[in-house]
Amino acid sequence: MLVLPDYGYNVKVTVDWPSDEQDFGEGKVLFTRKARKATPDIDLQFRDNRRGDKEESNGFAYGFNVKLYIADIIKEDGIYRNRPDDNARIKIQKVINNAIDLPGADEYEAEPEEEDTKKTDNSITTFRAYEFLAVDGGLDNEEFENGDYIEFRSALESPISSVIPQVVLLREM
Repeated sequence: MLVLPDYGYNVKVTVDWPSDEQDFGEGKVLFTRKARKATPDIDLQFRDNRRGDKEESNGFAYGFNVKLYIADIIKEDGIYRNRPDDNARIKIQKVINNAIDLPGADEYEAEPEEEDTKKTDNSITTFRAYEFLAVDGGLDNEEFENGDYIEFRSALESPISSVIPQVVLLREM
């Protein structure tokens, strides 16, 4: 294997090689997704409306989902905490509707489809196209280090809660 696929943000790659020479070829590459927020703070969807020819609820050919996770988390010593920086994780998923025939698609079919073999709603494919973490240096400031914002510092160092540290900082200001 020369190149490993990109499995997105915060994925640990390990190799499990057998210790016995007879089991050569039985090794595994393990991908472990580390701690991250599960529910996005903002979830946007786009569907192309089949170039204006939408006739039904799944009448799109292409689309994408954008998921934004503000103040992502990490796991330290078995405890989930907020990352100690100003961050946002973004995941972009592509959505393809394989049940939609675009204009000209019938030219490539050998025979027309029969009524009982038509594609169904299960023909929608969703896959991650991009996932990355953006970090801003806005919290790298002496005012945050010298004890002026005690609740904010505490929010960064304590286990996660339902209120993100940036909101705690805004309240403290």
